[in-house]
Amino acid sequence: MEILKGIGVTPGYAIGEAFVFEREDVLVRGRFVKEGDTEDEIARFETAVSKVTGEIDEMRDRVRGDLGDGVSGIFESYRWIVADPSFKDEVIGRIRNNRFTAEYSVDRSFKRLIRRLSTVKNPYMRQRVVDIEDLEKRFLAALSGERSQSLAGFERPVIVVGHDIAPALLASMDRRKILGIATDVGGRTSHTAIMARDYGIPAVVGLETAGLDVSAGDRVIVDGTRGLLIIDPDEGAVARYRGLEEEFIGFEVELAKKSRVRIATSDGVPVEVLANMEFPEELDVVIDNGADGVGLFRTEFLYLASDDVPSEDEHVEVYVSIVKRLSGKPFTVRTFDLGADKLMSSDMADWSRERNPALGLRGVRLYRVRPEAFRSQVAAIYRASAHGEISLMVPMVNSVEDVRWVRERCLEVQQDLKRRGEWFNPEMPVGVMMETPAAVMSADLIAREVNFFSIGTNDLVQYALAVDRSNERVAQEFEPLNPAVLRFVRRVIEVAAEYNIPVAMCGEMAGDVMLAPLLLGLGLRSFSVSPATVPELKAVLSALTLDRVSAVAAEAMRLHTIQEIRLFIDDAVKNLVPDVFRRGQAKFR
Repeated sequence: MEILKGIGVTPGYAIGEAFVFEREDVLVRGRFVKEGDTEDEIARFETAVSKVTGEIDEMRDRVRGDLGDGVSGIFESYRWIVADPSFKDEVIGRIRNNRFTAEYSVDRSFKRLIRRLSTVKNPYMRQRVVDIEDLEKRFLAALSGERSQSLAGFERPVIVVGHDIAPALLASMDRRKILGIATDVGGRTSHTAIMARDYGIPAVVGLETAGLDVSAGDRVIVDGTRGLLIIDPDEGAVARYRGLEEEFIGFEVELAKKSRVRIATSDGVPVEVLANMEFPEELDVVIDNGADGVGLFRTEFLYLASDDVPSEDEHVEVYVSIVKRLSGKPFTVRTFDLGADKLMSSDMADWSRERNPALGLRGVRLYRVRPEAFRSQVAAIYRASAHGEISLMVPMVNSVEDVRWVRERCLEVQQDLKRRGEWFNPEMPVGVMMETPAAVMSADLIAREVNFFSIGTNDLVQYALAVDRSNERVAQEFEPLNPAVLRFVRRVIEVAAEYNIPVAMCGEMAGDVMLAPLLLGLGLRSFSVSPATVPELKAVLSALTLDRVSAVAAEAMRLHTIQEIRLFIDDAVKNLVPDVFRRGQAKFR
């Protein structure tokens, strides 16, 4: 028995026979065409464009029928590339000017795009490489007259294992025949992970060697809850996982029932569980999992997916499409938080070329350098406010001066929108992320200038402890239960209560259900978490009482070390919610 550790992206368990999906290397034969044949070669390319576009539309429609508009939107990114005039012009230019074959020209253009994406540090953009590679294979298949790869036609249910699996391949599958998915690469925000979650297929990504270690026909177990792939399990492991599988199904049914309504603690204290979103395709999961709204919508994808700064209208289109589907639920849009480590476009990378992006031009510092980009996004958010309950949230604020600068830009934007005759809500709430020690220690001053706080614990832990969260050498030091971090969190919550403004938490700390009693006891009443976490967090919070969690928080704040706090919290959760903890403990660990 061999166990591989990866990233669980869809909770649940699957036991079955492995189908190993072999990665096809792209091999392009023939580089040149004869003089005089270039126009015929261009015609071949344009025919391939039509064929691939048809395939994309067919996949989009199939997924839309299964999962709705949100996830089917993944295939719009495929379509954008195929329809992009610059892509077509580049390929046709290679054929016409260099007498390259259509295949070689397509291959060169896709390889250039893949190289650019592969060097970007932002994981969301790196994970698009799988999509681009799949699209290239479809073009080359269309040019050669061959059929594109497919996951259709399995005779019996299997667990699909491979280096990577493009979302287009998942769209071709018979859902009833796919028990689980395990891949070497990918992350929580990859399109494959999103589709697996929406289809409810247990999935683990980032396993690194699964494609090599697993052979076709091997018996494997996918543990999407803990991010494990078990190869050739013994009978004891199979029996244990059969039991977990049955228990999990019952647990999920009960969670789904509870997650559909707004919740309160068992002694009647209202609690809000919102969802974090990275891109629009996640909206179906947000709604299906019963989130009370969107507490953090990250907008960086609009900048990272293009060579150009997105226009105001492009922003508006995205925000309005989401707020309308939320049907009156709150929608908090965070203005762009870009550093040199995230930027893909050379034009935008000039905004912030620096050696240490985490301590450089981020948030308001960058907005001061590029105020036109900030004003454009703020205008779009105001315009979208005419269609629903939207709030604007600004990241990386350090001082009252930062907040007042933002407020001045908001007033300028409102005046401009009035001149243009645009509808908007002039009372739209404007809040800030509390994610630096400076902001926390100035919380009482900042609270007088804003409508709400949101505690961004990912950056707050990093800056409070001087730990680079992307550095594996010090990853063990990135600890939200450090007493200093807990004191920062408590201070923000207390100041928000003193000045009577809402406060939410939107970092990973909020989504750790083991910490829910502690945070509730510290006074937090609004949690914004990954869409997948919403149901179980609601289940835990609704089982708690305020008097008991207040006692837990008071005791935790008296302890001196991370180890003492963690052991105390573990014991407290087992005592406070034994039934929920027992059935869902694998998910909480």
